[in-house]
Amino acid sequence: MQAKVIKWLLKWLPEIIFVVVLAVLVGVAYHSGFKAAHAEQQTVIDQMKLDAAEEKAAAAKAYAEKMEEIRQLDAEVNRIKGEVEQNALNMKADVERRKIKNKQGIENAIAQDKQDAVCIDGLGDNGLRQYRHALGYDD
Repeated sequence: MQAKVIKWLLKWLPEIIFVVVLAVLVGVAYHSGFKAAHAEQQTVIDQMKLDAAEEKAAAAKAYAEKMEEIRQLDAEVNRIKGEVEQNALNMKADVERRKIKNKQGIENAIAQDKQDAVCIDGLGDNGLRQYRHALGYDD
């Protein structure tokens, strides 16, 4: 039986060696192709990661620039708001001052008209002049 097996092996040995060598060559070619494809895909993945990181950095920079612009606009709004509030306070103080001045002027004009015995109800020359002044109709 051993002789038959040895005879059979010797008969088919070149074909067996050819098939084994061919299988090894196919395996080596497949493995090298797989490694090359893997390396190529890894390069693509690395480039995608790099692109994503660059886009993220650009977006962060754009966001920071917009936030700075918003901060500057907010500061400008606050400055203008402060000016408007100050102007409103100044105008209110001016109105109060004029109101007090007009009230005092009317009282003085009525007293002067009464003193001159021109009228008793505050519609004398001085009173009418003061009312015209209080209403903004200065001469």
